[in-house]
Amino acid sequence: YLPDLTVNEAEYQGLLLGFGLLSTLDRGRRIICGDSNLVIRQMRGEIECKAPGLTPLRRRALDRLKTWPAHEFLHVKRDWDQSTDRLANAALHQQEGTTVTSEADHDDLVVLNRLQELLFQKDEGSVARMAAAARSRTRSKNSAEVLQLDV
Repeated sequence: YLPDLTVNEAEYQGLLLGFGLLSTLDRGRRIICGDSNLVIRQMRGEIECKAPGLTPLRRRALDRLKTWPAHEFLHVKRDWDQSTDRLANAALHQQEGTTVTSEADHDDLVVLNRLQELLFQKDEGSVARMAAAARSRTRSKNSAEVLQLDV
């Protein structure tokens, strides 16, 4: 918890903190998820970073990314990662960092985190195949045209 940060500065600080936690792991592919559309799009290079408070934070984050050449950024809406929102709100309410100590709280956070639904490919068995038949009001001599659509 850092009281003098803007929301976007806090998002970048969280990103840098996450990079610090990953620093001891192998340098494989990374998918970085975040609910800040601004930060994700700036890190992807889709929009400029003009705010004086954000520019050095973005530069630091880009420098850290050089150690993970295989990476991508995924913007997720907050309802897909409610566990993060829950921790952030607790930290803001207490005006200090929050540590999860009980197993029940940990289990709640795992249940609220739905990111795996976005990140893991579903098996082929879960793909729905649909067919639709279309014909005009008056019957023609030709059989109905069938459209195939993979969903």
